[in-house]
Amino acid sequence: MKKIMSICIILSTLIVLTGCTKNNSDLEYSTENINYVEKQEHISSVNNNENNNLNDSSEEFLSTFSTTIHDKASGRMTNLQLASSKLTGVIVKSGQNFSFNNSIGPYNEERGFEKAKIFSSTGEVLEEYGGGICQISTTLYNALLPLNVEIIERHTHSKKVQYIEEGKDATLSYGYLDFKFKNTLPYDIEFICQTTDNEVIVKIKKRA
Repeated sequence: MKKIMSICIILSTLIVLTGCTKNNSDLEYSTENINYVEKQEHISSVNNNENNNLNDSSEEFLSTFSTTIHDKASGRMTNLQLASSKLTGVIVKSGQNFSFNNSIGPYNEERGFEKAKIFSSTGEVLEEYGGGICQISTTLYNALLPLNVEIIERHTHSKKVQYIEEGKDATLSYGYLDFKFKNTLPYDIEFICQTTDNEVIVKIKKRA
């Protein structure tokens, strides 16, 4: 009997020592001052397939880039996951221009986006629908850099963001600020994007 009681005490101690805590105090704010206008026609086709395996060794990717998620607020995570699913499967043909706003936006409630923290153009912290999606456009921009495509439009945030070094970001404001590039490569490219609990990953592959 004493032996059974001793085992129970040891197990109880282990349960207490292995308990988990979650700290959400380390917040990072995206900086898109979002305004909405009528959605323009998509330049690129969008495939909302969320089941692409980014770790498939049979895939040959031209470029890969990832950024760490610091602000894991529910609305922001929803926006990241939604934008990721919309970016995945987008094909940009050789010689074609790509607009992030046209392909992924508008970032409003009707399309499933939620309110999350942003920076206004003056650096003020606000909450707007689509807050956080600049981390997707920033990750895409940095994934494209090694490919030497032609960057047509890119804007930096009004304040430094934590997920990328200063000057390497790509902020958005629907109808005002966009991220655009021209595929100057001699072949089509396709985006694969994934948002995990801790990071945003963008991979770019060559289309046969």
